[in-house]
Amino acid sequence: METPVELPEPPDGASPAEVVEHWRNLVLRDPTDVPAKRRLARELEAQGETALAVEQLESARAYQPEDVGLVVELATALTALRRFDAAERELRRVLKFQPDNADVHLGLGVISLRRGLYVQADQELRRATELDAESGTAFYYRADALNQLSRVDEALELLARAAQLQPDQPRSFYLMGILYDKKGRSAEAAAMYRKAREVGGA
Repeated sequence: METPVELPEPPDGASPAEVVEHWRNLVLRDPTDVPAKRRLARELEAQGETALAVEQLESARAYQPEDVGLVVELATALTALRRFDAAERELRRVLKFQPDNADVHLGLGVISLRRGLYVQADQELRRATELDAESGTAFYYRADALNQLSRVDEALELLARAAQLQPDQPRSFYLMGILYDKKGRSAEAAAMYRKAREVGGA
């Protein structure tokens, strides 16, 4: 088994701009350093520079085209830029040799959700939850798709699971509030909105 390369971390207390500069310098020193490119991409995304992150991820993919995790990262960034066709192409390519990869189905489900293809999104996201029953993200997005399909009770069940898996994510509680409002259960809705605020402010 190949030993993972340990990358030199940025100094403690470095500002976000200094962290980006740290990883950028490593990439400039060795343009074939895929792990450094991925770290740079993540830092760029964290600062809202998603288009620049995509450039790094596309460059990294050229060196490691069969790295599914890398392709999923690239597709996620492309989806954030609403470049849905490009994101789907990336995921469909790896799906051919990894048909049971939960992250790939999750990515395809999110793309369908963003396109307003809610039935298709539900199918992909259901498959993602079947393949990875610990993916709170997949449960959340499938609940979102079911909400759009007016399948409110099913969505609430999935959100309860998502909140259990990701108790520090306010979005599940907030969407539960919306769904309880739809059902006319205002007290429960208010409790969920309050919980979302508490978690978000933690």
